[in-house]
Amino acid sequence: MNNRIMYWLRRGLPILLLLIGPKLQADIVYPARLQLTETAPGVYEVFFVLPVIQGKILRAQAVFPEFCSSYSEPVTEVDSYQKKMRWQISCGENTLAGQQIGIDGLLGSQVDIMLEINTLDGRIYGSTLSPARAYYTIPEPPAFKDYVQIGTFPAGRFVLLQWGLAVLVLLYFLIFRNPDFRLLLITLSGGLALGFFLDHNEWLLVPSWAATLLPLGAAAVISLGAFVKKHTQNQAIGKTLIGICGVLAGAGFMEEGTPGGYTSAESGILLGFACLGFLLGTWILISIGRQTSRVLDLCPDSFRRTFILLFSGLALGAFLWQMSLFWVVPSMLPAIPLLLHSYILILVFWTFYSKVKMPDWVVWAGLIPGFVLGFSGLDIPYSPAIILSLQGALLLFIFFGKNPSKFWV
Repeated sequence: MNNRIMYWLRRGLPILLLLIGPKLQADIVYPARLQLTETAPGVYEVFFVLPVIQGKILRAQAVFPEFCSSYSEPVTEVDSYQKKMRWQISCGENTLAGQQIGIDGLLGSQVDIMLEINTLDGRIYGSTLSPARAYYTIPEPPAFKDYVQIGTFPAGRFVLLQWGLAVLVLLYFLIFRNPDFRLLLITLSGGLALGFFLDHNEWLLVPSWAATLLPLGAAAVISLGAFVKKHTQNQAIGKTLIGICGVLAGAGFMEEGTPGGYTSAESGILLGFACLGFLLGTWILISIGRQTSRVLDLCPDSFRRTFILLFSGLALGAFLWQMSLFWVVPSMLPAIPLLLHSYILILVFWTFYSKVKMPDWVVWAGLIPGFVLGFSGLDIPYSPAIILSLQGALLLFIFFGKNPSKFWV
């Protein structure tokens, strides 16, 4: 009976997988934006785009400071979707810092307008104007106190508010008693700084739930090895997990409300002050964990062992509780392409039914160049069709029980 079931699974599921393909959908987007680019001192080129919805153009006008005046006549282009206007304004020797720029006429509409201001000194201001918030105040250039208020204090406070990370660090000290304080400090603070740097450059996008859920999962993992004899190896694994969780947590710092208009040099200074805050917050967090462990050292070993078991159970329970959110709100799960689902299932079939084993380095040899191409902004043309074709070929080999050569694999 089991052989018949496996036979039909081998014959039927590959056919179903062949039917899996990408769905192409097209969304109609009505882009609207106001872009100012400083081309000469005090002279800005204005690019204003309004949507055409059901044949009607939104009656809205750009509003600039009173000391700004038109420098050239607007050039207008209208099609079935957009109304584009280009002209220049002159603001003289006045600075735009502290002034308001906005849109008049958005009330009663549901259109959001993207605002972007580029200056000659490299500052880029961005915001989204809506009927409820139709004006944007250009911030002043940052001073020393701004770096401390925006970078150091929030970064230190951010670390102390990561309760999932606090549970992981405390459990690490409880299990391994007296780990290297300085190495752990460098690992966690360095991970936080690296995550913030990657997120600031938009090289790493982490969902908001990851900063709490993953440290709790890591705490549950290292608690499983609390009473295993390979103490040193488990400690290294725990330290690695703390560094990874630090990267994921740091990527969520200042995700919203980050001030705009910083030059590249000012962004670097802000990163340095944020790293100082990460270091201070991590030092306080690790110090609390170390002192808690030292207090428990004064208790009998049986009490310490029981406390570790209870705290590990608490971490596991908190992890399962956080995981329950995905059952309640399935939209929180990351969108995984169907091609990836089918590829994983095909690899499972290949493992069970093929006599030609696929080396692990083959998978990594494909993933690493793929990530490099993705970070570089390059794309392989017709990649979905190529992937479907290769998956179909593998399924045919599985279906007919043929074994291709290792070179073909």
